[in-house]
Amino acid sequence: MKYLLLLLLFTGCVAIPTTPVTIGPPPTREQSAQLVNEYIKTALVDPYSVRDLVIEPPVQTGPRWLIGFWYNAKNRMGGYVGRQHWHVMISNGAIDWPAQRSDEFWKGVAEGVANG
Repeated sequence: MKYLLLLLLFTGCVAIPTTPVTIGPPPTREQSAQLVNEYIKTALVDPYSVRDLVIEPPVQTGPRWLIGFWYNAKNRMGGYVGRQHWHVMISNGAIDWPAQRSDEFWKGVAEGVANG
């Protein structure tokens, strides 16, 4: 028991090496537009039907840049679904977190905060 307490005491004093996270500079408007357009071309059923694309300025969220965007596009049935807000996470000039509907993302954040 005595050795266990000593072991716990000394392991608590060990510093864990951390690697600094670099996210790079914020993407420019052109870079943001290019990244969002590349994502839309790969993710949507009919990327050429996109209307009313609005790309928001990047916002730093921890180790990434968050770029929100609004668009209206056709679904598989050929009908427009209405404006939706999505976002992608950017790090070092590339998308490193896939796009997610913003209402689902923030709902998850709120649940995480409420649950501690």
